[in-house]
Amino acid sequence: MEKQIIIDKSMLDKNKFKPIEDWILNKPSGGLWSSDYTPDEEYLSFWHEYSVKTYGDSNHDLEAVIFEFKDDARILTINSRDDWELAQRRFSKGRLFKTKHFSFEKASMYYDIIHVTANAVDTISDFWSYAIDSKIIMNFDCIKSWDSIMLSKNTQTA
Repeated sequence: MEKQIIIDKSMLDKNKFKPIEDWILNKPSGGLWSSDYTPDEEYLSFWHEYSVKTYGDSNHDLEAVIFEFKDDARILTINSRDDWELAQRRFSKGRLFKTKHFSFEKASMYYDIIHVTANAVDTISDFWSYAIDSKIIMNFDCIKSWDSIMLSKNTQTA
């Protein structure tokens, strides 16, 4: 799996990691969100590109954390409507307004990470608010190693 990046965070600390809790229909509270680290591209990640195009370049230096997942990390990938429907059946918290309510808490007992691909974001209406390919890290222990970097305000690159 690709290295990951979290922008505007200086370190990863298991003691500050908040457990996953069901919050709204398609997003949890707690955990961490990351995207693939792409140092050889114009932007360092999909999230970096989205942020710059949506909000403009930062007016200050930004800290970031680059990290890798352990080889045995348990990943639930949602790439298609079929993937999402299967996940909803398996980890349902019931229905809310005739819509199945996905339980991130239940899923976190079986998976460390949920990867919502760009295809899922583009084709499944439940993921309209994700905007980009995203990984939701539900269990801190799936992180193998990490390092901090500084993104310069002038270039917004490492």
